[in-house]
Amino acid sequence: MPPETTILRARIKPRWGFARFFVQSSELGSSFWCKLDGRRAFQCGSPQTYRRLRPGRYVFRVSAMDPSGNVDLSPAVFRFRVKLRVSNEAKPKRRQGASAVKVRRSSRP
Repeated sequence: MPPETTILRARIKPRWGFARFFVQSSELGSSFWCKLDGRRAFQCGSPQTYRRLRPGRYVFRVSAMDPSGNVDLSPAVFRFRVKLRVSNEAKPKRRQGASAVKVRRSSRP
């Protein structure tokens, strides 16, 4: 009988492109296979961390495989979104007291 896979906790920092997943299997000694969107599944651990994710929507899937080779055919799924982070340097600076009107001084009285 295949193990059941559970995502215990997900820590997402959407403005930083960071995601960390803590996963668990119903059977001791199981290994995990992770997949993010259309990428190829790979053997992973818990926690599984992703950094520098680009803005967009993501789907994280994880399946457990027990020591006998039985694989959970219904992976645990978590959907999340990464937003673009705007740094202080990218924001336009606003000066107090600045005017958009140029004043031309004349030397004539």
